[in-house]
Amino acid sequence: MLLSGQNIKKEYGLQKIIDIKKLEINDRDRIGIVGRNGVGKAGLIIWIKRKDRLNYPTFQ
Repeated sequence: MLLSGQNIKKEYGLQKIIDIKKLEINDRDRIGIVGRNGVGKAGLIIWIKRKDRLNYPTFQ
């Protein structure tokens, strides 16, 4: 497994931006992140890489 995470959350004030209960990405998986401009697609990748900007994540 390349990346796994649980309880991935990000909020701005009262607005919930990201709420992922469980995430698993395996070595040969292809993933796509779809959304309108400005909704945080690149931010999601940055937060996962940094791990410290999310609210209470558990990564392995």
